[in-house]
Amino acid sequence: MNDLKKQMDLIDIPESLHQRSQQGIEQAKKEQYKTKSWVPKIAVTLAAGGFVALMRGGTALR
Repeated sequence: MNDLKKQMDLIDIPESLHQRSQQGIEQAKKEQYKTKSWVPKIAVTLAAGGFVALMRGGTALR
């Protein structure tokens, strides 16, 4: 594994390509965070709604 890493470190990468790949990685990180941010909000909303329905004696479900 160390030999592969050493060989990859020897590959010359143009600066423009390196910058572009860094921008792509940063953009992907931002998009990944955005897509997951709404999931907990929905789960909390549904849990709160279920809790309120149970506290009311389940009348909201009838």
